[in-house]
This record gives sequence, C-alpha cells and structure tokens, in this order.
Amino acid sequence: MPRVNLNAGFVVSATTAANLSTVPTLLSFGQAQRVSAVEVTLGDQVQAGDVLVRFDDAALAAGVTAAKADHALAKTQVGVIDSAIDTTHDKEADLAEARKDVTDGIAKATKARKDLSSKLAEARKAAKDLPAQLTKVEKTIKELTAQRATAARTLAQLRANRATAAKNLAEVEAALAALPPDAPDSVRDPLLAAQKQLQDAITQLDAGIKKLTAALKQIDGGLAELKAGRAKLKTGIIQVNEGIPKLTKAIRTIDTNLAKANDGLVKIDKGKKKLREARADLKRARTLAVIAADNDTAVAQAQTARSRAVVTAVSYTHLTLPTNREV
Repeated sequence: MPRVNLNAGFVVSATTAANLSTVPTLLSFGQAQRVSAVEVTLGDQVQAGDVLVRFDDAALAAGVTAAKADHALAKTQVGVIDSAIDTTHDKEADLAEARKDVTDGIAKATKARKDLSSKLAEARKAAKDLPAQLTKVEKTIKELTAQRATAARTLAQLRANRATAAKNLAEVEAALAALPPDAPDSVRDPLLAAQKQLQDAITQLDAGIKKLTAALKQIDGGLAELKAGRAKLKTGIIQVNEGIPKLTKAIRTIDTNLAKANDGLVKIDKGKKKLREARADLKRARTLAVIAADNDTAVAQAQTARSRAVVTAVSYTHLTLPTNREV
C-alpha cells in the first residue's frame, strides 16, 4: 500500500495546505498532486477495493482528454492524407489533360506555320514574277495599240478607196447608160471592162474592210483583256507587297506562341513530377499515420495515470498509525 499522510487521523479537505502528498510521485503522476479527500481514519477496517485517498485528478482528466484528442486527430490524419493523395491524382489528371490540349495546340500551330511559310514563299516568288509579267503585258499593250493604229489607218484608206471606186463605177455606169444603142464596141468594150474592174475592186475592198473591222474588234478585245490583266497584276503586286510583312509577322507570332507552349509543356511535366514526389511523401506519411492511429498507448497511459488518482486497499486490514505517522 502506498504511504499516505493521514494528518494525525483526520480527514482533510482539498484546500488544506497539508494535503500535498508524495504519493503522486510514487504513482508516476510526474509531480506532487493535491489530495482532494481522505476516505478513512486510523483504526478503520478496510477491505480490498475500499477507497483510502482521492487525489485531485483534474489535470489527469485533461491529460486523458488531450490523449484521446491526439489519438482522434491521428485517426483523422489518415483520411486527410488519403484525400490529399486523391487530390494529387486529380491534379495530375488535370495536368495530363492540359498537356494534351497544349500538344494539340502545338500540332495545329505547327501545321498553320507550315501553311503560312508555304504562302510566304509563294508571295515572295510572286513579288519577283508579277512585275516581270506586268512589264510583258505593258509591252504587249503598246504593240497592240500600235497595230490597232495601223489597222485603223488602213481601214480608213480602204474605205476612202472604196468611195473613190464607187464614184468611178458610177461614172462608168453613167457613161455606159449614155451610149447610143448603135455605139461601136470599141467605145462600149473599154467602159464595160472598166466597170468590171471597178466592181471587182469594190468587192475586194469590201472584203478587206470586213477583215480589218473584225481585226480591230479582236484587237480591241485583246487590249481590254490586257488592260484588265494589267489592273489585276498591279493589284496583285500591291497585295503581295502588303501580304509579305503580314505573313512574316504571323509566322513570328506563331513561333513565339510555340516557344511559350513548349515552355508550358516543361512546366506541366515538372508539375507532374512534383505531384508524384508529393504523393510518394504522402504515402510514407500515411504509413506513419496508420501506425499512429492504431497506437492507443498514450490514451491507455493517461487513463492508467488517472485511475491511480484513487488509492484503494489491497487487502482486509486495520489502519494503524506508525511512529512516522505515515501509512
């Protein structure tokens, strides 16, 4: 039985200065505790299990509560860590989806860059070819214009010649009409020959006029097409000269975006690596948390310490007062 200061056989209250005992130290309380009540006096008969002394167990009860709270917290930590592990999986899935989006974007941007580069090459080639084509068209227009002028002068001359031939034919036909019926052949035959020549000439002149008129029409149509082509070439040259800087800028923009996208892939991969490392740390922490959750030693120790705050008799006996007044 532990030694208890019975204060000369009298029950003492928890507020009495004499109720401090060394028993808590013997009971592994860690420090002296106040006696809250002494349930026996000297000479009382006690049986095993009878309460002899009660210590103030408020601090010990708080210790039990704290130990239970720590144990409960340890149990909740397993769920918290599991949730954190699930979060790493979710975030890694999000990063994988983001990586796919970035990769798809890089593929599209790369294709767009290839198309723009092809167009830029075509534009640069056109910038060299179109001026040469324009020069040829200008030369052809100049030549056709000259040909048209010549054809127009020839047509005017043919029309004048036809007018003269028609006038001469009219005069010959008038002379033939004026001849008497008995005019000799020597007079009539030259007039008839002149009439036929003039008629043939007029027929040829009409044919020439017709051909030249058609030729002028074709020349005019060709000139109209060439002038329209010249206008298109000039417009094309302007568009090409404006388009080359735009295409070049667009390619630079794509290159900048591709560089950013590739940097993004590097960051995503680093993020995935960190998530895997964090998940490995969490799994190690979970192992320790499971061990802590399954270990209720601290609660048991705190409960045992609190149970020792009540001192009971271990056998049937009479309480006697030793000379040192401690039992």
